[in-house]
Amino acid sequence: MRFRRLTLRINTSDGLYGTSLDFPDGLVVIWADNSMGKSTCVKSIMVALGMEAMLTTQQADLPLPPAIKSRLNSPTGEHDVLESEVFLEIENSKGNRIVVQRVLKGTRDKNLITVHSGPILTDPEASVKSTDYFVNRDGAATREFGFHHFLADFLDWKLPQVQKYDGSEAPLYLQCILPYFMVEQTRGWSTIQPPLPTHFRIREVHKRAVEFILNLDAHRNALKRQEIEFERNSISSAWGANLVRVFELAEARAARAQGIPAKPVADWPPLVKPTLLVPVDDRWIGIQVRTENRRKELESLVKDEIPRVHEIALNAQKELVASEEAVRDRQTLLSRLMESLATERQEVVRIDGRLRAIEEDIQRNKDVRTLRTFGSRSTSSVDSGSCPVCHQSIHDTLLPLEIGQAVMSLDDSVDFLAEQRRTYLVVHANASNVVAAREMQVRQLQEELSTLRLAVRDLRQTLVSDGRLPSLAAIQTRIRLENAIEHDLQT
Repeated sequence: MRFRRLTLRINTSDGLYGTSLDFPDGLVVIWADNSMGKSTCVKSIMVALGMEAMLTTQQADLPLPPAIKSRLNSPTGEHDVLESEVFLEIENSKGNRIVVQRVLKGTRDKNLITVHSGPILTDPEASVKSTDYFVNRDGAATREFGFHHFLADFLDWKLPQVQKYDGSEAPLYLQCILPYFMVEQTRGWSTIQPPLPTHFRIREVHKRAVEFILNLDAHRNALKRQEIEFERNSISSAWGANLVRVFELAEARAARAQGIPAKPVADWPPLVKPTLLVPVDDRWIGIQVRTENRRKELESLVKDEIPRVHEIALNAQKELVASEEAVRDRQTLLSRLMESLATERQEVVRIDGRLRAIEEDIQRNKDVRTLRTFGSRSTSSVDSGSCPVCHQSIHDTLLPLEIGQAVMSLDDSVDFLAEQRRTYLVVHANASNVVAAREMQVRQLQEELSTLRLAVRDLRQTLVSDGRLPSLAAIQTRIRLENAIEHDLQT
């Protein structure tokens, strides 16, 4: 960034005052006697760029001398300042110029800065576009109409995100960078590090500013760490969402997914591969095993010609009897499972009730502790273990206490109840898992029972059909196996 021209305009009761300073290439020296306005010009440059935080922590007023804001001394006497403003023409590394205009005193808000997109100070005939921006407000460094956001973009500075003391992130504000390019005349020469604004609450602000200015590897490494951290969080979020989706899909198909890591892993698949378990009778087997068994059964049926009814009448009768027996067995097993499920659900309800009671006890004890802390009943003789009528010793228990034994205090009671709550939460989680597994067993058994009933119906239809027709039961068995295999593959 190069300064090209500074213009100060002060409208007083005696007329217009002001000055202009040009900044050509090379070293520029401004010489003048004391109290002639050198410091005022430097401060005006900072204020024009919205950098007053370098000069003061006060936001109520601009840190400029009275000659610009209130009273101006001139050869003709003192005059009231009616209006004042500063213009600053700057140039970026690409040779583009803009003019920054800011009202120092007047009707316009002091936090409003107008940017003219052209060198209207050095080329007054230029026709340019003007845009208003704001400073000293939230978003001045991040939003589209924030002046420091515009200025960083004009200078082609990619401001890094830095950590604040509250744990959040914010851009490395320009107010924390530009002090390294300016030296304050009274104490600025005493140290390399300039005084930086502290109200932005940025951690290690000097270190972050030097890393950015010198383009150190530490700065790039910090940016890379931020990118990696963001990518890691994105992967973890996606992993968690997919994990929930896997469990939902498995539950919808009466299956259980196990062996899936709760967090992303570097190598896939893991040594213990994830599996999808499905209930078969009273056992849980992998869905791949069930699919393979069904495929073998289907291949065996396909190899054999579909028999005629009169050829398998005796076998069909036996199969019908066996299927009806299987239906009765499944119904009996389903009845037992339903009874177990009802009992297990009641256990979950009972644990829920116990947890609610513990929560109420914890809250009640905390409330009593709070009241006692505030001094409630602090003079009651009952609390001190003395009867308010006969003044005899009383205890908080109906049973006599052993020597050295004492009733638990409120703090001990809260801790004890909290430990009980943790225990019951574990018990509740285990009981809920048992209920979920039992519900899947019930759904699977209901599906098997439905399949068996269809087989019984087909066998009965086969036995009463024309003996020369193909066996309807055999055809239906193949179809059911094909559908079951397709279902497993989809799962």
